[in-house]
Amino acid sequence: MAVVTEPKVIDPTELSGSGQIPVERVATPKTPEEVAKMVTEALQESKTLLPLGGGRDLFTARKTFDIGISLKKLTNGFRHTPEDLTAIVPAGMLFSEVQAKLREANQWIPLDPTDEGNSTVGGIISANRSGPRRHWHGTARDWVIATTVVNGTGKIVKAGANVVKNVSGYDLNKLYIGARGTLGILLNMSFKLAPIPDKRVTFRACFSTPEEALGMSKQINKAPVEVEALTVVKGRWAAAKAKHWWVLIELMGTEQSVADQSTVLSSILEKSSANRWGKASEDDTQFYWKTAQFGNDEAAPSSTEAAVSIPKSKVDKLVCNLAEEMPGCSLKILPACGSVTLELDESSDRKTFIDQVSGLNGAVEITGSNVSSAEDRWPLTPPSLHLMKQLKKHLDPKGLFAPGTFVGGI
Repeated sequence: MAVVTEPKVIDPTELSGSGQIPVERVATPKTPEEVAKMVTEALQESKTLLPLGGGRDLFTARKTFDIGISLKKLTNGFRHTPEDLTAIVPAGMLFSEVQAKLREANQWIPLDPTDEGNSTVGGIISANRSGPRRHWHGTARDWVIATTVVNGTGKIVKAGANVVKNVSGYDLNKLYIGARGTLGILLNMSFKLAPIPDKRVTFRACFSTPEEALGMSKQINKAPVEVEALTVVKGRWAAAKAKHWWVLIELMGTEQSVADQSTVLSSILEKSSANRWGKASEDDTQFYWKTAQFGNDEAAPSSTEAAVSIPKSKVDKLVCNLAEEMPGCSLKILPACGSVTLELDESSDRKTFIDQVSGLNGAVEITGSNVSSAEDRWPLTPPSLHLMKQLKKHLDPKGLFAPGTFVGGI
Protein backbone atom coordinates (compact mmCIF):
# COMPACT_ATOMS: atom_id res chain seq x y z
CA MET A 1 0.00 0.00 0.00
CA ALA A 2 1.39 3.41 -0.92
CA VAL A 3 2.44 5.72 1.90
CA VAL A 4 1.40 9.31 1.32
CA THR A 5 3.84 11.85 2.69
CA GLU A 6 2.22 15.01 1.36
CA PRO A 7 -1.48 15.50 0.68
CA LYS A 8 -2.49 16.44 -2.82
CA VAL A 9 -4.19 19.85 -3.03
CA ILE A 10 -7.19 19.68 -5.35
CA ASP A 11 -8.12 22.74 -7.35
CA PRO A 12 -11.22 24.22 -5.64
CA THR A 13 -12.92 24.45 -9.04
CA GLU A 14 -12.62 20.67 -9.22
CA LEU A 15 -13.73 19.92 -5.68
CA SER A 16 -15.05 22.94 -3.83
CA GLY A 17 -14.84 23.16 -0.07
CA SER A 18 -12.45 20.26 0.39
CA GLY A 19 -9.13 21.92 1.08
CA GLN A 20 -6.29 19.43 1.29
CA ILE A 21 -7.15 15.83 0.51
CA PRO A 22 -4.59 13.25 1.68
CA VAL A 23 -4.42 11.13 -1.46
CA GLU A 24 -1.63 10.15 -3.81
CA ARG A 25 -3.68 10.97 -6.90
CA VAL A 26 -7.20 11.90 -7.96
CA ALA A 27 -9.16 10.08 -10.66
CA THR A 28 -12.19 11.63 -12.40
CA PRO A 29 -14.19 8.87 -14.12
CA LYS A 30 -16.95 9.88 -16.52
CA THR A 31 -18.90 6.60 -16.70
CA PRO A 32 -20.02 3.90 -14.25
CA GLU A 33 -17.84 1.40 -16.11
CA GLU A 34 -14.76 3.54 -15.50
CA VAL A 35 -15.58 3.64 -11.79
CA ALA A 36 -15.96 -0.15 -11.69
CA LYS A 37 -12.64 -0.60 -13.50
CA MET A 38 -10.87 1.67 -11.00
CA VAL A 39 -12.29 -0.29 -8.08
CA THR A 40 -11.23 -3.59 -9.66
CA GLU A 41 -7.70 -2.26 -10.20
CA ALA A 42 -7.58 -0.99 -6.63
CA LEU A 43 -8.53 -4.47 -5.43
CA GLN A 44 -5.76 -6.04 -7.47
CA GLU A 45 -3.17 -3.51 -6.27
CA SER A 46 -4.42 -3.34 -2.63
CA LYS A 47 -5.12 0.39 -2.87
CA THR A 48 -7.49 2.38 -0.66
CA LEU A 49 -10.13 4.64 -2.21
CA LEU A 50 -11.72 7.88 -1.04
CA PRO A 51 -15.00 8.78 -2.84
CA LEU A 52 -15.25 12.54 -3.43
CA GLY A 53 -18.30 14.69 -4.14
CA GLY A 54 -18.54 18.41 -3.51
CA GLY A 55 -16.36 18.12 -0.41
CA ARG A 56 -18.71 19.76 2.10
CA ASP A 57 -19.11 16.70 4.35
CA LEU A 58 -15.78 15.06 3.57
CA PHE A 59 -14.09 13.67 6.68
CA THR A 60 -10.77 11.83 6.43
CA ALA A 61 -10.01 11.37 10.16
CA ARG A 62 -6.49 12.58 9.23
CA LYS A 63 -5.85 9.29 7.50
CA THR A 64 -4.15 8.89 4.12
CA PHE A 65 -5.52 7.14 1.05
CA ASP A 66 -4.09 6.00 -2.24
CA ILE A 67 -6.68 7.24 -4.72
CA GLY A 68 -9.40 9.86 -4.52
CA ILE A 69 -12.27 9.16 -6.92
CA SER A 70 -14.00 12.42 -7.78
CA LEU A 71 -17.53 11.90 -9.10
CA LYS A 72 -18.00 15.48 -10.29
CA LYS A 73 -17.90 14.35 -13.94
CA LEU A 74 -20.34 11.48 -13.45
CA THR A 75 -23.27 13.56 -14.66
CA ASN A 76 -24.83 11.65 -17.57
CA GLY A 77 -28.04 9.65 -17.32
CA PHE A 78 -30.48 12.09 -15.71
CA ARG A 79 -34.03 10.93 -16.50
CA HIS A 80 -37.20 12.59 -15.25
CA THR A 81 -40.59 10.94 -15.63
CA PRO A 82 -43.05 13.64 -14.48
CA GLU A 83 -46.18 11.51 -14.93
CA ASP A 84 -44.77 8.91 -12.50
CA LEU A 85 -43.27 11.47 -10.11
CA THR A 86 -39.86 9.79 -10.35
CA ALA A 87 -36.36 10.73 -11.49
CA ILE A 88 -33.04 8.92 -11.98
CA VAL A 89 -30.14 11.16 -11.01
CA PRO A 90 -26.39 10.53 -11.51
CA ALA A 91 -24.33 10.94 -8.35
CA GLY A 92 -22.10 13.68 -9.73
CA MET A 93 -24.87 16.13 -10.67
CA LEU A 94 -25.17 19.22 -8.54
CA PHE A 95 -28.22 19.03 -6.30
CA SER A 96 -29.13 22.61 -7.18
CA GLU A 97 -29.07 21.76 -10.90
CA VAL A 98 -31.31 18.73 -10.37
CA GLN A 99 -33.87 20.75 -8.43
CA ALA A 100 -33.87 23.41 -11.16
CA LYS A 101 -34.60 20.78 -13.82
CA LEU A 102 -37.41 19.24 -11.77
CA ARG A 103 -38.88 22.66 -11.04
CA GLU A 104 -39.71 23.03 -14.74
CA ALA A 105 -42.41 20.38 -14.15
CA ASN A 106 -43.38 21.91 -10.78
CA GLN A 107 -41.79 18.97 -8.94
CA TRP A 108 -38.88 18.56 -6.54
CA ILE A 109 -36.92 16.14 -4.39
CA PRO A 110 -38.36 17.05 -0.95
CA LEU A 111 -34.99 17.64 0.69
CA ASP A 112 -33.64 21.08 1.55
CA PRO A 113 -30.11 20.57 2.93
CA THR A 114 -27.78 23.47 3.52
CA ASP A 115 -26.27 23.97 0.07
CA GLU A 116 -24.29 26.82 -1.46
CA GLY A 117 -24.77 25.36 -4.93
CA ASN A 118 -21.74 23.03 -4.99
CA SER A 119 -23.11 19.91 -3.29
CA THR A 120 -23.50 16.79 -5.43
CA VAL A 121 -26.52 14.55 -5.14
CA GLY A 122 -24.28 11.62 -4.22
CA GLY A 123 -22.64 13.61 -1.45
CA ILE A 124 -25.97 14.70 0.03
CA ILE A 125 -27.29 11.14 0.04
CA SER A 126 -24.03 9.70 1.40
CA ALA A 127 -24.23 12.14 4.33
CA ASN A 128 -28.05 11.84 4.64
CA ARG A 129 -28.43 15.60 4.73
CA SER A 130 -31.76 17.37 5.07
CA GLY A 131 -33.12 20.71 6.25
CA PRO A 132 -36.02 22.39 8.07
CA ARG A 133 -38.65 20.88 5.75
CA ARG A 134 -37.69 17.50 7.13
CA HIS A 135 -40.49 18.32 9.61
CA TRP A 136 -43.09 17.39 6.98
CA HIS A 137 -41.21 15.51 4.29
CA GLY A 138 -38.76 13.38 6.26
CA THR A 139 -35.25 12.49 5.10
CA ALA A 140 -33.59 10.86 2.10
CA ARG A 141 -34.64 7.44 3.38
CA ASP A 142 -38.22 8.45 2.59
CA TRP A 143 -37.50 9.47 -1.01
CA VAL A 144 -34.71 7.28 -2.45
CA ILE A 145 -36.32 4.26 -4.12
CA ALA A 146 -33.30 2.76 -5.93
CA THR A 147 -29.52 2.99 -5.89
CA THR A 148 -26.81 1.83 -8.26
CA VAL A 149 -23.37 1.39 -6.71
CA VAL A 150 -19.97 -0.14 -7.33
CA ASN A 151 -19.45 -2.57 -4.45
CA GLY A 152 -16.33 -3.86 -2.75
CA THR A 153 -15.77 -6.53 -5.41
CA GLY A 154 -15.78 -4.04 -8.29
CA LYS A 155 -19.25 -4.99 -9.53
CA ILE A 156 -22.02 -2.59 -10.49
CA VAL A 157 -25.06 -3.59 -8.45
CA LYS A 158 -28.55 -2.14 -8.09
CA ALA A 159 -31.02 -2.14 -5.22
CA GLY A 160 -34.66 -1.12 -5.40
CA ALA A 161 -36.66 -0.19 -8.49
CA ASN A 162 -37.65 2.95 -10.38
CA VAL A 163 -41.25 2.73 -9.21
CA VAL A 164 -42.86 4.37 -6.20
CA LYS A 165 -44.55 1.20 -4.92
CA ASN A 166 -42.11 -1.68 -4.73
CA VAL A 167 -42.33 -4.55 -2.25
CA SER A 168 -39.90 -7.01 -3.84
CA GLY A 169 -37.05 -8.09 -1.55
CA TYR A 170 -35.10 -6.24 1.12
CA ASP A 171 -34.79 -2.45 0.93
CA LEU A 172 -31.00 -2.31 0.57
CA ASN A 173 -31.07 1.34 -0.55
CA LYS A 174 -31.05 2.50 3.03
CA LEU A 175 -27.65 0.90 3.65
CA TYR A 176 -25.95 3.46 1.44
CA ILE A 177 -27.85 6.52 2.70
CA GLY A 178 -25.68 8.12 5.35
CA ALA A 179 -22.85 5.56 4.93
CA ARG A 180 -20.34 8.34 4.03
CA GLY A 181 -18.95 6.34 1.11
CA THR A 182 -17.67 3.50 3.30
CA LEU A 183 -19.78 0.72 1.72
CA GLY A 184 -19.37 1.46 -1.99
CA ILE A 185 -19.40 4.22 -4.58
CA LEU A 186 -22.82 5.61 -5.49
CA LEU A 187 -23.34 5.92 -9.24
CA ASN A 188 -26.95 7.02 -9.44
CA MET A 189 -30.11 7.17 -7.38
CA SER A 190 -33.80 7.00 -8.21
CA PHE A 191 -36.11 9.32 -6.31
CA LYS A 192 -39.81 9.59 -5.90
CA LEU A 193 -40.78 13.23 -6.21
CA ALA A 194 -43.39 15.59 -4.82
CA PRO A 195 -45.32 18.48 -6.39
CA ILE A 196 -44.13 21.91 -5.31
CA PRO A 197 -46.81 23.50 -3.09
CA ASP A 198 -48.85 26.28 -4.70
CA LYS A 199 -48.20 28.61 -1.79
CA ARG A 200 -45.90 28.86 1.20
CA VAL A 201 -45.97 31.41 3.99
CA THR A 202 -43.75 31.90 7.05
CA PHE A 203 -44.69 33.06 10.54
CA ARG A 204 -42.14 34.11 13.15
CA ALA A 205 -42.68 34.37 16.91
CA CYS A 206 -40.35 35.36 19.75
CA PHE A 207 -40.43 33.81 23.25
CA SER A 208 -38.46 34.50 26.40
CA THR A 209 -37.80 30.92 27.47
CA PRO A 210 -37.18 27.56 25.79
CA GLU A 211 -40.17 26.11 27.64
CA GLU A 212 -42.46 28.67 25.99
CA ALA A 213 -40.97 28.17 22.51
CA LEU A 214 -41.08 24.38 22.68
CA GLY A 215 -44.56 24.42 24.21
CA MET A 216 -45.80 26.56 21.33
CA SER A 217 -44.20 24.14 18.87
CA LYS A 218 -46.22 21.28 20.34
CA GLN A 219 -49.42 23.30 20.20
CA ILE A 220 -48.86 24.18 16.55
CA ASN A 221 -48.15 20.54 15.70
CA LYS A 222 -51.56 19.59 17.07
CA ALA A 223 -53.38 22.40 15.22
CA PRO A 224 -55.31 21.85 11.95
CA VAL A 225 -52.56 23.38 9.78
CA GLU A 226 -50.10 21.87 7.29
CA VAL A 227 -46.72 22.77 8.76
CA GLU A 228 -43.95 22.13 6.25
CA ALA A 229 -41.19 23.38 8.53
CA LEU A 230 -41.02 24.25 12.21
CA THR A 231 -37.71 25.28 13.73
CA VAL A 232 -36.73 26.86 17.04
CA VAL A 233 -33.58 28.99 16.85
CA LYS A 234 -31.45 30.98 19.25
CA GLY A 235 -28.17 32.85 18.82
CA ARG A 236 -26.37 32.71 15.50
CA TRP A 237 -29.18 30.82 13.73
CA ALA A 238 -31.58 33.68 14.47
CA ALA A 239 -31.49 37.05 12.74
CA ALA A 240 -28.56 39.26 13.71
CA LYS A 241 -28.99 40.88 17.15
CA ALA A 242 -32.18 38.90 17.74
CA LYS A 243 -32.61 37.89 21.37
CA HIS A 244 -34.51 35.13 23.11
CA TRP A 245 -36.02 32.08 21.38
CA TRP A 246 -37.56 32.31 17.93
CA VAL A 247 -40.02 29.88 16.39
CA LEU A 248 -40.16 29.77 12.59
CA ILE A 249 -43.26 28.16 11.06
CA GLU A 250 -43.80 27.52 7.36
CA LEU A 251 -47.29 26.69 6.13
CA MET A 252 -48.02 25.20 2.71
CA GLY A 253 -50.97 24.42 0.45
CA THR A 254 -53.22 26.12 -2.07
CA GLU A 255 -53.77 29.89 -1.93
CA GLN A 256 -57.10 29.49 -0.13
CA SER A 257 -55.82 26.73 2.15
CA VAL A 258 -52.84 28.80 3.25
CA ALA A 259 -55.09 31.80 3.88
CA ASP A 260 -57.35 29.67 6.09
CA GLN A 261 -54.39 28.12 7.89
CA SER A 262 -52.88 31.56 8.47
CA THR A 263 -56.06 32.62 10.25
CA VAL A 264 -55.87 29.58 12.53
CA LEU A 265 -52.17 30.10 13.29
CA SER A 266 -52.63 33.83 13.90
CA SER A 267 -55.32 33.05 16.47
CA ILE A 268 -52.98 30.62 18.26
CA LEU A 269 -50.08 33.07 18.35
CA GLU A 270 -52.33 35.97 19.39
CA LYS A 271 -53.34 34.04 22.53
CA SER A 272 -49.81 32.85 23.28
CA SER A 273 -47.08 34.30 25.49
CA ALA A 274 -45.08 35.45 22.45
CA ASN A 275 -43.31 38.77 22.96
CA ARG A 276 -44.02 39.51 19.32
CA TRP A 277 -45.05 37.57 16.26
CA GLY A 278 -46.08 38.09 12.66
CA LYS A 279 -46.22 36.86 9.09
CA ALA A 280 -43.03 37.45 7.15
CA SER A 281 -42.85 39.13 3.76
CA GLU A 282 -41.39 37.11 0.87
CA ASP A 283 -37.98 38.79 1.21
CA ASP A 284 -37.95 38.31 4.98
CA THR A 285 -39.01 34.67 4.58
CA GLN A 286 -35.97 33.88 2.44
CA PHE A 287 -33.73 35.72 4.90
CA TYR A 288 -35.08 33.97 8.00
CA TRP A 289 -34.82 30.44 6.60
CA LYS A 290 -31.40 31.06 5.07
CA THR A 291 -30.20 32.35 8.44
CA ALA A 292 -31.72 29.33 10.21
CA GLN A 293 -29.65 27.08 7.96
CA PHE A 294 -26.38 28.96 7.44
CA GLY A 295 -26.27 31.26 10.48
CA ASN A 296 -25.99 35.04 10.46
CA ASP A 297 -22.88 37.05 9.62
CA GLU A 298 -22.83 39.17 12.76
CA ALA A 299 -22.72 36.25 15.19
CA ALA A 300 -19.30 34.74 14.50
CA PRO A 301 -19.60 30.94 14.58
CA SER A 302 -17.35 28.79 16.66
CA SER A 303 -15.27 26.19 14.91
CA THR A 304 -17.27 23.31 16.39
CA GLU A 305 -20.89 22.21 16.04
CA ALA A 306 -22.67 19.22 17.56
CA ALA A 307 -25.65 17.64 15.78
CA VAL A 308 -27.76 15.59 18.17
CA SER A 309 -30.38 13.00 17.26
CA ILE A 310 -32.59 12.20 20.20
CA PRO A 311 -36.03 10.70 20.90
CA LYS A 312 -38.63 13.41 20.30
CA SER A 313 -40.03 12.96 23.80
CA LYS A 314 -36.69 14.00 25.27
CA VAL A 315 -35.94 17.11 23.21
CA ASP A 316 -37.42 19.46 25.81
CA LYS A 317 -35.30 18.06 28.63
CA LEU A 318 -32.06 18.29 26.66
CA VAL A 319 -32.72 21.81 25.40
CA CYS A 320 -33.72 23.14 28.83
CA ASN A 321 -30.61 21.56 30.39
CA LEU A 322 -28.41 23.15 27.73
CA ALA A 323 -30.09 26.53 28.17
CA GLU A 324 -29.40 26.39 31.91
CA GLU A 325 -25.84 25.08 31.76
CA MET A 326 -24.69 26.95 28.62
CA PRO A 327 -26.92 30.05 28.58
CA GLY A 328 -24.96 31.79 25.84
CA CYS A 329 -24.88 28.93 23.36
CA SER A 330 -26.52 29.04 19.95
CA LEU A 331 -29.14 26.38 19.25
CA LYS A 332 -31.18 25.16 16.29
CA ILE A 333 -33.97 22.69 17.07
CA LEU A 334 -36.39 20.69 14.95
CA PRO A 335 -38.60 19.55 17.85
CA ALA A 336 -40.80 17.14 15.93
CA CYS A 337 -37.76 15.45 14.36
CA GLY A 338 -35.66 14.92 17.48
CA SER A 339 -32.90 17.10 16.03
CA VAL A 340 -30.84 19.58 18.07
CA THR A 341 -27.78 21.43 16.77
CA LEU A 342 -25.61 23.58 19.01
CA GLU A 343 -22.28 25.33 18.93
CA LEU A 344 -19.50 24.25 21.23
CA ASP A 345 -16.79 26.72 22.16
CA GLU A 346 -13.69 26.40 24.31
CA SER A 347 -15.68 27.06 27.48
CA SER A 348 -18.23 24.31 26.78
CA ASP A 349 -18.18 21.33 29.11
CA ARG A 350 -18.10 18.79 26.32
CA LYS A 351 -17.96 15.72 28.52
CA THR A 352 -21.04 16.74 30.51
CA PHE A 353 -22.88 17.51 27.28
CA ILE A 354 -22.03 14.12 25.76
CA ASP A 355 -23.01 12.35 28.99
CA GLN A 356 -26.38 14.14 28.89
CA VAL A 357 -27.03 13.03 25.31
CA SER A 358 -26.02 9.48 26.19
CA GLY A 359 -28.30 9.47 29.23
CA LEU A 360 -31.23 10.49 27.02
CA ASN A 361 -30.54 7.70 24.51
CA GLY A 362 -29.31 10.13 21.88
CA ALA A 363 -26.51 10.18 19.32
CA VAL A 364 -24.16 13.03 18.49
CA GLU A 365 -21.90 14.00 15.59
CA ILE A 366 -19.35 16.74 16.21
CA THR A 367 -17.84 18.68 13.32
CA GLY A 368 -15.09 21.27 13.29
CA SER A 369 -11.46 21.91 12.48
CA ASN A 370 -10.27 20.34 15.73
CA VAL A 371 -12.12 17.06 15.18
CA SER A 372 -9.39 14.70 14.04
CA SER A 373 -10.60 11.14 14.60
CA ALA A 374 -13.73 9.04 14.23
CA GLU A 375 -13.91 8.88 18.05
CA ASP A 376 -13.89 12.70 18.20
CA ARG A 377 -16.59 12.99 15.58
CA TRP A 378 -18.88 10.25 16.91
CA PRO A 379 -18.08 10.10 20.64
CA LEU A 380 -20.99 7.78 21.49
CA THR A 381 -20.87 4.17 20.31
CA PRO A 382 -24.22 3.15 18.80
CA PRO A 383 -25.76 -0.16 19.95
CA SER A 384 -25.79 -1.26 16.30
CA LEU A 385 -22.03 -0.88 15.81
CA HIS A 386 -21.43 -4.64 15.67
CA LEU A 387 -23.99 -4.94 12.87
CA MET A 388 -22.44 -2.00 11.04
CA LYS A 389 -19.03 -3.69 11.20
CA GLN A 390 -20.50 -6.90 9.81
CA LEU A 391 -22.09 -4.98 6.93
CA LYS A 392 -18.81 -3.22 6.20
CA LYS A 393 -16.96 -6.54 6.16
CA HIS A 394 -19.55 -8.12 3.86
CA LEU A 395 -19.97 -5.24 1.38
CA ASP A 396 -16.35 -4.05 1.45
CA PRO A 397 -14.36 -7.17 2.42
CA LYS A 398 -10.95 -5.68 1.56
CA GLY A 399 -11.58 -2.37 3.32
CA LEU A 400 -11.23 -0.32 0.14
CA PHE A 401 -13.64 2.52 0.75
CA ALA A 402 -12.60 5.33 3.14
CA PRO A 403 -11.44 2.92 5.87
CA GLY A 404 -11.40 4.28 9.41
CA THR A 405 -13.45 7.40 8.68
CA PHE A 406 -16.90 6.48 10.05
CA VAL A 407 -18.53 5.60 13.36
CA GLY A 408 -16.38 3.31 15.49
CA GLY A 409 -13.49 3.64 13.06
CA ILE A 410 -15.27 1.65 10.33
